[in-house]
This record gives sequence, structure tokens and C-alpha cells, in this order.
Amino acid sequence: MYRFLLSPKWVASFLLCVVAAVVCVRLAHWQLDRLDQKRTINAAITAARSAPPVPADQALSTASDPGDRREYARVEASGQYDTAGEVLVRNRTQDNTLGYYVLTPLRTTDGPVLWVVRGWVAATSGGATQLPTYSAAPGGTVSVVGRVREPESGSTGAVQVSGRNLITRITPEVLRADGEPAYDAFVELVSQQPAAKDDASLPALSALPAPDDLDEGPHLAYAVQWYLFAGMFLVGYGLLARNYAHRDDDPRATVDEEPDVVRSDAP
Repeated sequence: MYRFLLSPKWVASFLLCVVAAVVCVRLAHWQLDRLDQKRTINAAITAARSAPPVPADQALSTASDPGDRREYARVEASGQYDTAGEVLVRNRTQDNTLGYYVLTPLRTTDGPVLWVVRGWVAATSGGATQLPTYSAAPGGTVSVVGRVREPESGSTGAVQVSGRNLITRITPEVLRADGEPAYDAFVELVSQQPAAKDDASLPALSALPAPDDLDEGPHLAYAVQWYLFAGMFLVGYGLLARNYAHRDDDPRATVDEEPDVVRSDAP
């Protein structure tokens, strides 16, 4: 009944289904590996952000970015803000409101520049040509604690508006813009001493919230889908072969017919 499976056409179909199933299984395993990597990174981030801050020169480098496992680690540094080099990072939202990050270089006492996102300020109603005002950075020597963030990819999108430097991405090029030694990472300000003196006539900067949700991504769902696809190829081949083998087994209705009677009226 199943001798047809040895024909070249069916053998080729079987091998094709097996290859497709193997590819799907390998893709599923790849997604599971990605899931393990994501869980490892999330565990490192959780441990880093709950650990006490370490000196910036111990956690960061002037040669390479901190990598995923350093993301959100807390570092501390002392120095003076260089408000003349301050830039605004456009198109940053907070609580569904469009605004800017205020990115200020901190010239540390250890030497390298540490770029600090001091906070967020809402955009004005005057559009892109009217920049917001906000409280200035504290003068003199300050001690800061910040969360490490990796440099962003893409174009800096640098423009000047009303004499102010604006960018869209905090890239390595931005961090090394003035040609001086700088850490290849920036930080989001957590605290600073002395604290900024808020001007009642100017809006205070809003602190950037710490990330609460470290999701694992869609890797597990994708792995399950690839396993299902692998099963569909093999089960589908089996069902197709079974249906082909039993294609003539369906009973067919028969009609009893009377035999034709040849009559002759001839005498």
C-alpha cells in the first residue's frame, strides 16, 4: 500500500520536509539561546543597579563602551559642570510629553569628561525654534551619582538653534566632540551634592525614572513557533502520504441495473 513512498518524487518530498524541520528546530534553539543571553543580561542589570556606586574610572573606560552587562550600573564622580558645552537632546518623551534631555559634560577631577543627563524638560508650545528654559547646573565642584547608559547608535542629528547645540542621538562622536579624553558612556543623574538651586522663575529639570520592567523579549514565543513549524512539516507529510495511500478506499455507491433484454418482434 505504501510502496509509492519509495518513488523518487515521494523520497524527495520526505527529504525536503526533514530538512525544513531541522532548519526550524535550529532556529528555535537559536531563539532559546537569545533568551538565555537576555536573562543573563537582565540579571546583571538588576544586580548592578542595586549595588552601591563605584568610582567612574573603575566601571568605565575611555576606550570602549560599557556593554550590556554594565547597563544601569551606578557610578560616582566629582568635578565641575561645563555649562558652555551643554547640549539638548531632542525628541525625548516622559509621561507621554515631548521634551529634551539636558546633557552636560562634567569635567572630573580624575581627568576624563563624564557626560551627564541632568534631567528632562518639556518642550515649549512655540515649536522647534523656541527652546525651553530650565534651572542651571550647580557651580563649583559637585559629586554626582549616575546610572550608566551605553552610547546610542545612528546619526547625531546635530543642529544649532538660537546659539544652542541640539542633537537627536547621544553617540560616541558626541561624547568625544571636544577632543578631550572622555568616558565612552554617559550617565543619567541619580543624585548630586550640592543639589541644584532651583530658580522659582524657571522650571526644574525632571529626573529620569529608573527602568522597572526588564522584559525578556519575544524569544520564547518565537522558539515555540519554530517548533510548531517543524512539527507541521513532518505531520503534514505523514497525513499527505496516508491520504494518498487510502485514496481508493472510499466506498462508492453502486446502482443495480437490469440487463438489457433484446426482444425480437420478428416471427
